[in-house]
Amino acid sequence: MEAAGYYDETLQNESQCALAALLYARGVLSLGQAAKLARLPLRDFIHYLGSLQIPAIQYPPSELAHDLESIEWQRSKK
Repeated sequence: MEAAGYYDETLQNESQCALAALLYARGVLSLGQAAKLARLPLRDFIHYLGSLQIPAIQYPPSELAHDLESIEWQRSKK
């Protein structure tokens, strides 16, 4: 592996980041938990997710619809 530029520490770091991204994308870990597993500051982990084209914000459309309904309900009470 060293001939390819991979040393033990590099391989371990990259595999931890990849695992953290996978677990985040599957919804197993929160964004903060995944960043911690990857041993990266949150800002750097978000950038890493972007490089893999994994959205950093996972907000299901059903939750958005519910939240918008709640906002409209609150507005109608005023």
